[in-house]
Amino acid sequence: MTNPVLTIANLTKRFGGVTAVSDINLDVMPKETIAIIGPNGAGKTTFYNMVSGRMQPTEGTIMLDGKDITGLPPHKISRLGVSRSFQINNIFPEMTVQENVEVVLSAYHGHSRKLFNIASRNTAIQHEAVGFLKRLGIDSLKATCRSDQLRRQAIAGDRHGAGNTTQAGTAGRANSRDDSG
Repeated sequence: MTNPVLTIANLTKRFGGVTAVSDINLDVMPKETIAIIGPNGAGKTTFYNMVSGRMQPTEGTIMLDGKDITGLPPHKISRLGVSRSFQINNIFPEMTVQENVEVVLSAYHGHSRKLFNIASRNTAIQHEAVGFLKRLGIDSLKATCRSDQLRRQAIAGDRHGAGNTTQAGTAGRANSRDDSG
């Protein structure tokens, strides 16, 4: 049997007399995708802040690949592969979807600080960007769709019911299997 990639045990956060997160237990298996859903004030952001190291839990443990990461600072947890993203979308609307991904990959690989680095000339970065877009199933949009057009399409899809979800609980699971590797 495969071990969980992430194990949350008895995770709790209190602010004075108010309990924001209470006794959360969760195992995330390799290649599994989960969603934490709930109404405003349910503790979702507090939960993510504890997992990413931005906030210390009052009780409980967070294990990543069998290593206790509870209480580590965010930069150390990020280097281990867990990071919190914010709802602010920092994209370049004048660039294609692929070009936006190339900017991120260039920064990730440390190429963005090199003098005269031009991402459009880096074929390794281009291939890696296309690989990510294929994994997400949006490689058909790589060159023809601008980021602002993609955002408009997503909003239009939500208006027509494509993005509707139900909030049946605080943790929803959707198995996402990647058989490519």
